Amino acid sequence: MAMLVLALLPLLATSASAAGGCAAEASLSSPNGNAYAACSDLPRLGATVHWTYDGAAGSLSVAFVAAPAAPGGWVAWGLNPFGEGMAGAQALLAAPSSSSGAWAVRTYNISGYALGAPGPIAFPATGLAAELGADGRVRVSGTLSVGQGAAVLNQVWQVGSAVSGDGIPAPHAMGGDNLAAKAKLDLVRQTTSSSDSGGSGLARERNIHGILNAVSWGLLLPMGAIFARYLKTFRSADPAWFYLHVTCQIIGYGVGVAGWATGINLGNASNGVTYGLHRSIGIAAFALATLQVTI
Repeated sequence: MAMLVLALLPLLATSASAAGGCAAEASLSSPNGNAYAACSDLPRLGATVHWTYDGAAGSLSVAFVAAPAAPGGWVAWGLNPFGEGMAGAQALLAAPSSSSGAWAVRTYNISGYALGAPGPIAFPATGLAAELGADGRVRVSGTLSVGQGAAVLNQVWQVGSAVSGDGIPAPHAMGGDNLAAKAKLDLVRQTTSSSDSGGSGLARERNIHGILNAVSWGLLLPMGAIFARYLKTFRSADPAWFYLHVTCQIIGYGVGVAGWATGINLGNASNGVTYGLHRSIGIAAFALATLQVTI
């Protein structure tokens, strides 16, 4: 019985996350003193979002709580009316003042994969405020006009480690959690859900890319070379070694082409994200393999 309970714990945790709820700060209230209607622990960067949606007024009161990547860093949360991810996000970014140290919130209409300058956003914002808690986490709150009848919104969030002397946030890290910091905000069901699970979207394509190239460059092509190098020394293996060599090389190259194609597609779908060394190694390996096949 105990083993059954332990086995079911991950499923129960997943269900609780999908249904909303926060592990901490359950009693967090909005600036007007009213408790937020919903709360959810976000799946990345240890962040939490609290919100109340007034359908009649079309307003979304929100409080985003997260710790900066380092002391003196920044935190940001936003909604993207154009799609998932950073490009197109209408963001609230909180950072400390270089002179007084007081936290302030600025709005950003992020048109690409660079933050740009602060300015008006598509969702008119009022009551913006930010404060640093004793636990090192920053609370960013405000009210956004998202319109009547809003149901499911794309939300993104991020944390950074530094702010320059003139108040410009330094770029955030490019780790897996940073790149995957996005989710759906369901105003009707009062839940959040991940926008890109491990079995779909870019994450799934990255897995396919890795598996294809591991099978090609790490298994089939080396096996073909081993057959040609060692089996041909045995007279009894002639001409079997040659057919094994050719079969492994042809299949390995074909699988490598598929891995190359998925890599190109991933690059095209990941604007602003470049892995220079990885790309250079891939180009060199594919060029040498193609040369070997053609001569």
